Amino acid sequence: MGLIMLEVHAVTQQGKDSGSLGIWSDEHISPLQKVVQAIHDQGSKAGLQLWHVGRNGSLPQDTAISASGLPHRKQYHPLDRTLNWTISTIIGVPERIASPSLR
Repeated sequence: MGLIMLEVHAVTQQGKDSGSLGIWSDEHISPLQKVVQAIHDQGSKAGLQLWHVGRNGSLPQDTAISASGLPHRKQYHPLDRTLNWTISTIIGVPERIASPSLR
């Protein structure tokens, strides 16, 4: 008996980094159900880490949502464009995090 955490699952496609899985679409449910069922079959519980890469992304996406347009760190490859948070951007963030948690 234990808890097995499934590491980072992006809450939006724009919040995905290389190597991270996603949970922004209902299409992700079926494959994850198989993994969770296998964990449950062994008597353990499963948890999922929700994630948004923000300005720390390494994929060539058009836009990332971040509190700042500055690069995260020099060793990372910052995105070409960063959308600084506005009121309309901030309003949508809880929805984008809550929706995957309900899946």
